[in-house]
Parts: sequence; structure tokens; C-alpha cells
Amino acid sequence: QQFIDMQFSELTTIINEYQDYKKILYVDISLFDPIRQHKQELLKNPGINIIQVADVSRVDKETKVIVLARNNDIPAIINLLQQLQKKLADGNKVQLYICPYLYQQHYLAFEASKVRNNFQDELLSLYCFPTYDQNLFSMCMPSTVYKNSLSSTILYSNLLIKIASTISTAKSLTAKGSLAVQVLQSFSRLQEEQRLNFDVGFDQIIILDRTVDPFSPLFQGQSYVEQLVAHFGFKSNIIDKRYMTSQLDSVFDMYKHKNCTQVFETISDLNKELIKTRDECKANTNPNLPAAVIKQNMLKLTKLDKQQTELERHVKYCQQLKKEKRNYQYMEYYYIQKEIMNGKYKFDLLYSFILSGTFSFEQELGMFLLYCQFNRPKAAEVDKIKKLLVEQHGPRAELALIANQELINNQKMLQEYNKLYNLVTDDVIGKQECLNQSFGFIQPLSVKIVESIIKKEPKRDGIPTFELPKKEGEADKILVIMIGPLTHGEASAFDVLRKQETSLDVICTELCEGSDIIKLMSE
Repeated sequence: QQFIDMQFSELTTIINEYQDYKKILYVDISLFDPIRQHKQELLKNPGINIIQVADVSRVDKETKVIVLARNNDIPAIINLLQQLQKKLADGNKVQLYICPYLYQQHYLAFEASKVRNNFQDELLSLYCFPTYDQNLFSMCMPSTVYKNSLSSTILYSNLLIKIASTISTAKSLTAKGSLAVQVLQSFSRLQEEQRLNFDVGFDQIIILDRTVDPFSPLFQGQSYVEQLVAHFGFKSNIIDKRYMTSQLDSVFDMYKHKNCTQVFETISDLNKELIKTRDECKANTNPNLPAAVIKQNMLKLTKLDKQQTELERHVKYCQQLKKEKRNYQYMEYYYIQKEIMNGKYKFDLLYSFILSGTFSFEQELGMFLLYCQFNRPKAAEVDKIKKLLVEQHGPRAELALIANQELINNQKMLQEYNKLYNLVTDDVIGKQECLNQSFGFIQPLSVKIVESIIKKEPKRDGIPTFELPKKEGEADKILVIMIGPLTHGEASAFDVLRKQETSLDVICTELCEGSDIIKLMSE
């Protein structure tokens, strides 16, 4: 009954926001009848009709579609979306809301994305970005509400209650960051006041907010080519990660250690060899052969077709990489990052780096903030760089410098972050698919914090922390909730941590590029 009441409460909130709609298609295979019992209480507008799941004939542009199913009956939901697509083939659009707990199912997100042209933009904000595996999913919440205020704290704590009602009361709950601490404290009070008792799912929940790590996004590649370089994993201009996807190990092993300037030629030659082999396979197909031989040839041909398709994708990627005139300059960019973090990069070199105008404004600003973090520049040096940035980039640079003034001036905070960063040397990089794979040469601080909590390391970071009383026992299943967005690089680092440590799931408000997070932090 408690579960139904919470579902009813959520449905009431959503429907009250959409009183202009005359029809509501409510989708929940298991709870439709209990919810319908609340119909008179639920609907203040008597003109609204709740349409049963199977009845899509009455759906039109005045319909609000609400999918709140929690019973994971994915085939039924996909069937519904496909029916809606056929129904709305004439171009009409309806409003669609899918609850975040259901939308974490990536294959559902994929099916929904195929019919998204029939739905208005609300679906876009709820889309679960496909990522490195199925352990990362996004909450149904726009990043615009990410503010350190009372209203947002209540909003997030209520969201945490909803998440907990579905997945867990953990043996351990830990919050890191000022906003995350407020949320967990509010969650604790609500849990006590409402006498909520959850008992499924995860052993440990770790709640972070974006303020615990404002610097890591600076190292995430912004352009497509930078993202490509980051995922290939350049080291001294050598590709030390075989491929971008998890398929075809043996095929791509051939160019594992090739110089980046040879990648395109190598893959092109490999593609030609595959085409030749496939053609030979076709030519040797004789209808008089035994059925088993024909079947074996067909399987071989199918495999070759898949390999060729994958190789053609990589040929396309590497063409872009080859055409990129500043390819080696990206290598230089990552090298300079490493030198700055090791304290070896001098001010004159940074000034020359910015003066050259080779890199984007975001890269120059990121390098400047990084320099302020790992070195202790004099006031005159800071002013000189700021003046140069404004001269080269105008009002845009001036506004960005004002927004980042606190980061530039707060030496104490910079020193704390300096202590926390785990600098990885060249000899370490080759030993494992390390956590800094997508970040140049550092482990994302957000990932390092999670790792330290999992390993129960002493608290030395000075970041606001709040913990609920722990129960005995090891945490075998862990959930990380990031209040705010994650970069693709951080998601990749969490993925590596998951493979090294334990079962780990991650929730964030959205998955985006580092530049978007930098803007968010500035605001």
C-alpha cells in the first residue's frame, strides 16, 4: 500500500502540472487498477479521462502519455511505443513522460529514441544517453535546477526518497560536497519522520555533487577529434588502446602499437583484405556442397560483413583524425597538462602557449586554471595572463575570468585539490587500463573520492561529509548518485573502477562534455 501511495503521489504531481490536457494515457501494467481507484480524488479536472493501457485508439495530440511502470515489463512498454508511433504517423505529437527508474533500461531508451519524432521535446530531456555499459543512467531532472538552495535541496532529497523506495536502504550512506550533505541530511529527516523502511537492492549509496570536483572537466576533450584522441589513448604518439569499441579484439590487435600517422593506412589495408576474403568466400559458394559446408561459409561471410562494417566506421574516424591539421598539437596539449601538474611548466611557457593562438579559448582558460592550481603564480603573472586572454578573446574571456575568479584566488582550495589528485607517471600508465585513460594523465577526483570511500581510506580531503549510521557487513553492491552532470571521461573512469573493484551503478542528472560543466560551475 505504501508503494501504491507513493506512486499515486507522483502521478498526482505530474497530472496537476498538465491540467490543460483532456486525455491522459497512464501506463503501468501492474498498478493500473489500484491507481484507478483514486481516480475521483486524483483528477481535479473532471474533463480528463484516464485511458487504459491497451487502448491507444483514443490517443491524439491532446493526450498526455505518462509511463510510470515499475515492474520492468519492458516488452509491453516497447509495444505501446510502437503502437503510438503507428497511431501518430501523420506527424501529430503528444507529451511523453517516462519515469527515471524505467528509463535506465537502455534498450527501452533506444526504442523510445526511434519514435522520438512523434513526441514533443520533453522526451529529449529524459533520454538516457547510451554509454560504456548499462551501469550508468540519468535521472529525470534538468541540470537547470542544480542550485545550492533550499528548494533544490528539498527537490533532490525527495528524488532520493523516490530512488531509495525503489532500490535500497543501504548499509552505508555517505555524502560528499555541501549540497550533497544537505540532501542526505534532509533525506535522513524525511526517512525518520515518514518512518520509511526500504529493504532491497544496494549495500552502499554514495552521494556526490559537482562541487567536489570542479577541475576534472577541464581535461575532457571538447571537439570530436579530441574525444577520439582521448578514447584511443595516445601515449608518446603511440596508440596504446586498441580500439574504441569492445568488439573484434583479434582484428584490431594488428594495429595496437602503430604510430597514429599510420593508423588510417593500416585500417584501410585491413579493410581491403577483408573485402578480398569476403569475395573469395562468395565465389567459393557452390550449391552442390554439403549443407554443413554451406552453412559454415555463410557464418564466415556474416562475420566478415560485420567486421567490414566495423572497420569502415574506424576508417571514417581515422580519416577525420588524419585530416585534422592540429593532431600533434593535441598531443602537445596533453603533454603540457602533465608538465603543469608535475610543477615543471614555467610561466613563460604558459604565456607563449596562450600567445600562440593555436588552441581554443576553453583550452587556454583550462590550462590557466590548471596552472593556478598546481603552481603558485604571483599576482603580476595572473594579471598578465588575464590581460592576454582578454586581448585575444574579448568580452567572452572577461566574463569567463570573472566567473572563475574564485577558483583563481582560492589558493587553499587549490592546494587541497592538489593533494587529492593522483598523478600517474609514464611507467604506471602501461601497467593497466588505468583510471586516467580518458583524462590525459589524472584520475578524476570524483572517482578517486568514491574509490577512497569504498576502500574505507582515512578522510583527508576536507570536503563536507555526512554519513548515516552504518550496518555491519561489506558493501558488495554500490550505487553512486552524482547531483549534477558527468563527463564521458568520468563515466569511463567509473567503468574501469567497476571492473577493478565491485558491482557499481552510477546515476547522474545528465552526461555531457566538460565545457558544459565548466559553464555550469561558473554560473
